[in-house]
Amino acid sequence: MNTLVALVVMAAFTGQHAQASEPGEKAPFTGDWSMIYSCENATGVYAARCQQGIRDGFYLYKLTQEGRALCGYHLATGQMGNRIDDGYLSGEGPSIHGIIQGKTAEVEFRSGRTGEVGRAILTRDGDTLIWHVTRHIKTAEENWIPSDAVLQRAESKSPQHIRGCSRD
Repeated sequence: MNTLVALVVMAAFTGQHAQASEPGEKAPFTGDWSMIYSCENATGVYAARCQQGIRDGFYLYKLTQEGRALCGYHLATGQMGNRIDDGYLSGEGPSIHGIIQGKTAEVEFRSGRTGEVGRAILTRDGDTLIWHVTRHIKTAEENWIPSDAVLQRAESKSPQHIRGCSRD
């Protein structure tokens, strides 16, 4: 089931980037964001699959800004989708919650694999969203959530936005 969910989300994001944000945009964090890994470090069967267009990535989807509150879901894949950390499967409700201060948001994210909670800073910089983990999740296995990532706004084919993002 995890692989199916990951493939559906990856298919919605792969190679589809939206136009630049409009001036005066009221909710600059809202939307779907993606970072697709290149084939540069892929080896063996993964290199062949990568050349065929199968890619790993890191995605923040259904990111919703309500005032200063921010919430949404994450998906991180490795080994061409064979390893997944999907926030949608981490329990009821969004896997990302945080507070926005200007162009920066401090968020907590819950791993779908381990249930552990980490922390990250999101920074809007034009049409990009910069992700930087400040507290890593603890796992005995390899962690698929990147420590640092530069995500691009992505066009989504999924229903948008989450109602009731605020935890107040």
